Amino acid sequence: MSLVKEGTEIELLEKKLIECFTEDERLKEWETKLSDLRSEDDDSIKAVNKLLTQLIEVGQNIGIGGLQQKQNIAGTGTTNEFSPQDPPTIFKIKSIGDPLEFIKNETKTFNIELNGPNSLFTRPKNRGVVKCILPDDPGIEVSIQYEKFSDGKLPVKVFCKSDATEYDVKEIKFIFAIDSLLYDFVDKRKYLIIPPLKYIPKDPPTTLSILKNSPIKIKIGKNNAIPIGFDGPDDILVRTTNPAYFSASFNNHESVRLIRRLGPASGRIQITINPDSTAKEGDTFELSVSLTLSDGTRLSDKKTCEFVFEKEIEKTGHGGIIESSKPNFSIKGIHQSDWAVLGWDKFNVGTHELKSDSDKKDILFIYVNLDSQYLLEEIERRKNLNYSASNISNIENKYLAYLAYHLYLQYESEKAEYNQTVDSSKDVDKEENIVTKEQTELELERVAKTLILSFRSLKDLESN
Repeated sequence: MSLVKEGTEIELLEKKLIECFTEDERLKEWETKLSDLRSEDDDSIKAVNKLLTQLIEVGQNIGIGGLQQKQNIAGTGTTNEFSPQDPPTIFKIKSIGDPLEFIKNETKTFNIELNGPNSLFTRPKNRGVVKCILPDDPGIEVSIQYEKFSDGKLPVKVFCKSDATEYDVKEIKFIFAIDSLLYDFVDKRKYLIIPPLKYIPKDPPTTLSILKNSPIKIKIGKNNAIPIGFDGPDDILVRTTNPAYFSASFNNHESVRLIRRLGPASGRIQITINPDSTAKEGDTFELSVSLTLSDGTRLSDKKTCEFVFEKEIEKTGHGGIIESSKPNFSIKGIHQSDWAVLGWDKFNVGTHELKSDSDKKDILFIYVNLDSQYLLEEIERRKNLNYSASNISNIENKYLAYLAYHLYLQYESEKAEYNQTVDSSKDVDKEENIVTKEQTELELERVAKTLILSFRSLKDLESN
């Protein structure tokens, strides 16, 4: 066996190897199949929709723009200084009680915790707004005290009308919206109307009502308190003259037992029930309560109950769970026939635009040029190399998905820069932070070219 000498022999060998790699049809076939396999992951618009949804959910948990945490050192006489966020990351009703109770002909004030700056509702730009959603015939009037918003506390004043229906469980919902957030914060509570604190009982009573809506969630292995409205005297179950008899039943469900009964007291009875470990999650039973008067009259109510496991409370890192609506986004692949609408040509890559629908919900439109010079050149190259139609389609879908993801991140970055410049408490050189349209387009061009190269095999890269 002879060694190959340096010089022309090595060059001839290299040339022969290149010819083998480029002209071998079987090798080409396997390379095409391998490329197809590589292109099958996350190659559809559906995949990028799912990806963006996950990103947005993460943003809801930690707060768009990042969560800032301030360390406080405990010591005698020190207090934690309020640290506002802009945009806010916390929005929740700060009031104990479930459901909330409003007394007829009285006004109740509670706070909504909202960790925004004190100018949140008064500044000329990027102003916040809180909406209150009430059911039909709410029985209450709500006034949001914007002028008293300070240090993260927004007072809400509720007046309960004299003709409001008592012991009817309803829902009150608050929605916080601001231009710089892609989504709204939402918090809601059940509420009910109760008689004046000076309780005037009826004898004989006329009302017995379970004060929770069906289905009542009953936690397996836990004590569950259930309030019951009642308009009779406190001593009706123990007095010697004309006493009444109270009972509760669970539709013969063997796993449920009555732990205790409290009351009657000022129009309320409370029972506590506990289902043991034999109860099955998702199963239902009927809770029935009754009050039999001395004359045989029977007052009763019943509600459906559902067994659930107590789930560990999710920690968001900023003081509790916030329910919020997801933002809408729409990914659109643009072809040459639509270039004129956007003022595009073959060199444009993509853009994003934030709009509002008829309900004033934000929609982030993401446009990607599928007839851009960079993508069409790659598609043409693959056609000339006899790549399969599915391979070319997968490349187009990947290009659309990954560029849409980049445009989403670009939107987030621009929004963060905007939030920084509108914060008057920070000394920001605005001219230094301005990104021009030309710079943005150059960045997108670089990303598009990088993506296309990343879709190629190692052999493709070496041959080019």
